[in-house]
Amino acid sequence: MAVLFKLVERGEVRPEHRVIVISTAHGLKFTGFKVGYHDGVLADVIARYANPPVELPADADAVNRALDERLQA
Repeated sequence: MAVLFKLVERGEVRPEHRVIVISTAHGLKFTGFKVGYHDGVLADVIARYANPPVELPADADAVNRALDERLQA
């Protein structure tokens, strides 16, 4: 990802280009980035597909209600 960001900054990858990034790294190495992305707090990153965390009590009924609300939206 870092290389992609640098290529975009240098203008070598432009908005009309389609780019595929193959990441071979384990996702647990980048938990801070993932959480920041989904919380929408990263500078210079537009979180188009953000899926912010939902804090719920440790209660199965609360989880089911939250799921139902999101599935009906």
